[in-house]
Amino acid sequence: MNSNDFSRQLGCKLRMARLNCGLSRAQVEEKSDGRWTKDSLGDYESGRRRIKAETFAELAAFYGVCLDALLPGTDMPLPY
Repeated sequence: MNSNDFSRQLGCKLRMARLNCGLSRAQVEEKSDGRWTKDSLGDYESGRRRIKAETFAELAAFYGVCLDALLPGTDMPLPY
């Protein structure tokens, strides 16, 4: 798997985690007090922007899921 595929698959899982919380990107921006903008979330979720490990861990905690469940290639159900 190349890095672009990884970023897209990771982004897809981030989007699923957000939607499982019943949140829009704008709501995440609001609830996080602007920590993540709706535009940056869209870029992470589409794979257009690579996510830093720290940001990845923070978003996983915000969505209430473990990091492993968000990694591409895992079959852990969300949320976990």
